Amino acid sequence: MKQDVFLSKEEFDKRECLLKCRRERLIKVREQSKKMAATVLEKVKKEAEKQYQDTENRILSEIRDYYSKELASIRQHYDKCISEINQQHYMKEIGVNVH
Repeated sequence: MKQDVFLSKEEFDKRECLLKCRRERLIKVREQSKKMAATVLEKVKKEAEKQYQDTENRILSEIRDYYSKELASIRQHYDKCISEINQQHYMKEIGVNVH
């Protein structure tokens, strides 16, 4: 620095100290920014994972509900068919012509 040539030793040392403090402060601010960015990124990842899990659980629940309803419908149809078969066997036993 050309101006440094005209500074006294004390002024030069003071200026160097100020510059050093500024550099150190910039380094600290950069480190803090990196830490904050990492924290935010981690929170975003956790929230994304939570939302993924919630969506997965909701979909699995919907699938279970669907298959439960389907199974109940099939079971009801099966029971109806068995009942009709039993009724026809009974009618045949007592001698009533079904058809």
